[in-house]
Amino acid sequence: MATIRAPHPTGAWRSDVPVHHRGQHRFTDLLRDALTWAGAVLAGALAPDLVLPEADPAEVRALLIELGLLDAAAAPAQRILALQEFQRSMGLPADGRADGRTVSLLARSAREHRELRELGLLGLPGH
Repeated sequence: MATIRAPHPTGAWRSDVPVHHRGQHRFTDLLRDALTWAGAVLAGALAPDLVLPEADPAEVRALLIELGLLDAAAAPAQRILALQEFQRSMGLPADGRADGRTVSLLARSAREHRELRELGLLGLPGH
C-alpha cells in the first residue's frame, strides 16, 4: 500500500495516510450531511405538527370558506367547529387546532377543490 502526504488537522504534513483513505473522509462527510437532511425531511413529513406552528386563523378561515365548510359571515367560534369537522373527515384528531398536519391537508384539499372547479368537475356525483 502506498502512502501520500496529507495535511494534518493541526496544519502539519503527515506522510502516513494510506492512499485508499484519500476520498473516504469526504465521502463520509457527504453521506452524513445527506442523511441529516433526509432525516429532517422525514421528520417534517411524519410529524409536521411538531415542525410547524399553528397557522394564521384568517388563512385557515379562508381555506374553510373555499371548501364550503364555513360560511363567510360565520362567527369566529364557528371556525373551530368547521375545522373539527374537516379534521374528522380526514381521520385526524378533531381538536380544532390548525397544526401542521391539519393545515397541510386543508391546503391540499383546497388546491384540489380549486383544480376541480377550474376543470368544471365540481358538482358531479361524488364531488
